[in-house]
Amino acid sequence: LGVPVAQAQFGYIVPAPPPGDSAADAWRLLLYILSHDYEGRLGKKAISDQGLAYYIDSRYRSDGTNAWVTLSTGVDPEKLDAFRALFDAELARLRAEPPTETELGAAKLHFLGRYRSAAQGNGELTERLATEWLWYGDLLTRDALEERLGRVGRDDLIAAVAVFSSGSTVTVTE
Repeated sequence: LGVPVAQAQFGYIVPAPPPGDSAADAWRLLLYILSHDYEGRLGKKAISDQGLAYYIDSRYRSDGTNAWVTLSTGVDPEKLDAFRALFDAELARLRAEPPTETELGAAKLHFLGRYRSAAQGNGELTERLATEWLWYGDLLTRDALEERLGRVGRDDLIAAVAVFSSGSTVTVTE
């Protein structure tokens, strides 16, 4: 950037299955288990337990044909090496200790709950509907989403972990 920044930015990106692929739902659930807010596996360790990060923004992104997972994390520059080591350890833990049935169930409930509660204003509702149309060629109902998520089992998450954890990182410190 050429200018000092108050926080270093740690980023992660990995190509993901597109939304039409049945594996995409497993990837979205896996991302939630790893990184949702302060409560995902990474958030608990990095934010709550060790104070290494300010936030973790994680997203499954797609143009309808291609997809990718991103994480962006705000870290004090002097804590960047410790955060990077923790991040690598959490990716390794996903492989060594795959998500449990309890974690999978909680992730599914989150997606179903957010389907009902996330789009509160016109802009948010329009964005959700446009995204569904782009991703699936149709608008989802809560029942359809529940059916999609119901098809995802723990074995699907385990199958996704190897590729999910093989992405690239980037840091911005100044």
